[in-house]
Amino acid sequence: MSQRVLVESACIASIAFSIEENVLQLEFRNGLAYEYFGVPASLYSDLLSAQSKGAFVIRFIRGRFAFRRLESPGDLT
Repeated sequence: MSQRVLVESACIASIAFSIEENVLQLEFRNGLAYEYFGVPASLYSDLLSAQSKGAFVIRFIRGRFAFRRLESPGDLT
């Protein structure tokens, strides 16, 4: 997993991405965290540069990729 990036967003606290595995990790400000599988690196780059990260996730990631909820902060890498 790449280094976790803290982002300016009302709903997302941090983002990490594994180029080797195409896995995107999102940590939300409410304490929930998810991994999304099969996410292209280009989509990760677009997310980082999106004006509204939450809207980007809703439009391009949520419901489009398999995911799992991470149960504890130790699951975040």
